Amino acid sequence: MQKMRMLLWSHRQLILYFCLQVYSSILCEDWSIDVPEKIPAFEGSCVVIPCTFKYPETLKNKKIISIWKDNENAVIFHSDSKSLIVSEFQNRTELVGEIKQNNCSLMIDRLKESDHGPFYFRIEIEHPNDYSFIKNKVSIEISASPSPSVNVFDDQATCSATSFCPKYPPSITWNNKGNTVDIKRNVKNVTNGQWEWSSSITLKNIQETANCTVNFSGKYLHLYFNPSDVLKPEILEKSECEVNGTGVSCHCIVKSERDVNIIWYLINETRASDSSEVQNSVTTATLHLDSIPKKVSCVANNTYGKVIKDLLLSNKDFLLYIYIAVPIAVLLLILLIVGALKLTHRRKSAMIGEAVNGCNISKNQPSSSDYSSAKNRQKMDLHKNEEPTYINIQARPECYTINHRKPLPLFDQLLKTTCAILSR
Repeated sequence: MQKMRMLLWSHRQLILYFCLQVYSSILCEDWSIDVPEKIPAFEGSCVVIPCTFKYPETLKNKKIISIWKDNENAVIFHSDSKSLIVSEFQNRTELVGEIKQNNCSLMIDRLKESDHGPFYFRIEIEHPNDYSFIKNKVSIEISASPSPSVNVFDDQATCSATSFCPKYPPSITWNNKGNTVDIKRNVKNVTNGQWEWSSSITLKNIQETANCTVNFSGKYLHLYFNPSDVLKPEILEKSECEVNGTGVSCHCIVKSERDVNIIWYLINETRASDSSEVQNSVTTATLHLDSIPKKVSCVANNTYGKVIKDLLLSNKDFLLYIYIAVPIAVLLLILLIVGALKLTHRRKSAMIGEAVNGCNISKNQPSSSDYSSAKNRQKMDLHKNEEPTYINIQARPECYTINHRKPLPLFDQLLKTTCAILSR
């Protein structure tokens, strides 16, 4: 009986656990949040953590308490009780989003290097309807204030600066020859939590160098801008002179946002272009010469500056001749070497193969006539005595005859090597 009760109790616990898991998963589908994993910010300024969330429709009319906590569960913001906020974040956090519209965005002011987080959002409605989005934490990447940037478009130069704090927008001013020019500023929301502030000035108002100054919460950043640095013409690297069958054709390719004038410097004269073609901001000027010059320079200038570039001579036809002639010359040289080796070998073989008419016989050796007389006497003695008498003939001719001509080893090796080269 006791065992039956324990078994029944275990089954009830299992069913209850299963129901809780299913119910919990259904409820979790109604709770969600959208926050970035990381967000950049500048020390001393502020940052806005963008945040939106969803919760069950049945709780829409209930009172909502918004809470932000750090990784140690310390409260950095509490919408119902500021006394619960830790001292490090007192009077530095503010909920800038409208919580009734599911916006839980938080602003942290006067950022410190230690305010990197991570942080997470918690919502409390009526117990047990509390939910902590602990799996969705946000870290803050704190760095020094960035340098501004200047871009040129048409007749205006625009100085821009990025900010993550709408509460303290950067102040941007232009300083030109000691005169401060405060141009109308523009602001746009680049992404959620990031804004771009900009200020523009007309180029004709800039005399030599202008200074763009950006004030980030008391930190002044300067950027010196000279229009000629970005608006003077640029001669592209693909500009060159090409040697062809009729002479030399030089092409100077210039990129310029303003009208550009292109001329040519030779050794003792200045020439104008024979033709020019403009496509968008790129101008291609062409000069034709009857002979190959020692030096050709392209000169491009507009209202913002002048640039000079010496052009290289490129003889494409000559290079083609080289590519064809060099292999042929090497082949002819190999054939000449093979022919010379064969001729030399034949001459040596002919000299060695010549027959020697007489044998070199030393004074102590019998002559050929002595050799014949001795042989005749040997035959006569054989008929008389009927026993062979052997005579020691000392004559040994020092001569030889070549019956087979073999190639010299050196020639044989050279011939094999040459054949291998020609077969490739």
